[in-house]
Amino acid sequence: QKLADKNNKIEKSNSASGFPKEFKNLPKQEVYEQAQKLYKQKNFDEASVRYKWLAKSEYKAGFCYYILGEIAYNQAKYQEAIVFFKRSVAKDDKASYMPVILWHTAWAFKYTKDLENYEKFLDFLIASYPDSEQGKKAKNLKKTNTTKKDTK
Repeated sequence: QKLADKNNKIEKSNSASGFPKEFKNLPKQEVYEQAQKLYKQKNFDEASVRYKWLAKSEYKAGFCYYILGEIAYNQAKYQEAIVFFKRSVAKDDKASYMPVILWHTAWAFKYTKDLENYEKFLDFLIASYPDSEQGKKAKNLKKTNTTKKDTK
């Protein structure tokens, strides 16, 4: 059994792209559906492997990078989240989830103590998506912070 596990690991690591072999024999849509299901079940490690493979295969890459960013963000891997969010935007800057990307990118910067970029992303979110749920939250946040500064 241990030898079989070792062989599996070696086989996986020897595959050309570093991804498990079984993905190469499946339709991308099927791997995508697996990734979605695993993500919903909060099985982030398994979902990540699939989303990374799909993104590298250019299959719904913008969305895959977005979800990879969400996974990293939820695991408090903020630098990693920022990288994935940037990749997502580079692939599709008109996506419906852009307000969420901007909101989470702002917070990722805040959590990494980069307050300048935190403010920039909030401002950009407000300017670009003022009527989105995240845009409204950002406006309220900025208003609250301005009020606090004024009263000090």
